[in-house]
Amino acid sequence: MLTQLLQKVKATLPTNYATIDEAQMANVLLDNIERTKPWCYIEEYHTGTYGGGRFATTKRTNVEMFLGRFCDFEMKGEDRQIIREKIEEEQVAPILRMLNSVFNVTDVTFASVFPRFDSNEVSIRLSFVIVEPFC
Repeated sequence: MLTQLLQKVKATLPTNYATIDEAQMANVLLDNIERTKPWCYIEEYHTGTYGGGRFATTKRTNVEMFLGRFCDFEMKGEDRQIIREKIEEEQVAPILRMLNSVFNVTDVTFASVFPRFDSNEVSIRLSFVIVEPFC
C-alpha cells in the first residue's frame, strides 16, 4: 500500500522529491536535494489495526506524510506561515484530493512541525488512516 501511495504522490506532485523512509535516512536524503525543490516524505514505519469481526476482514493503516519546502535559516514566524500556506495550497490540497479519489481514507489530521532535518525546512505533517480489505 505504501508503494502505491508513493506512486500516486509522484503522479500528483511531479515536481516534488518524494520518498518513503525512516526519519534519520530522510534527513540524509533531503540534505542532498536542490533546496528550491518541494518534497514529500512518507514515514516508513507505521502502525494500524486489523478488525471487522472475528476474522479480521479490514486493515487500518496509520500513515504519516510530511510535505515541505526548505527555507532560509532564522526566518520570522510570519514568513514561515506564508510558506505553510503555500504548502497547503500547492501540496496538501492536491494530495487530499488524490487520497479521497484513490484510497478509503479516514481520520485526517495535520500539524505544523518543528524542523526535523539539518537543512531547515517548513513542513506540514498529514496523519491519516487508510482502510483496506484484508483476508
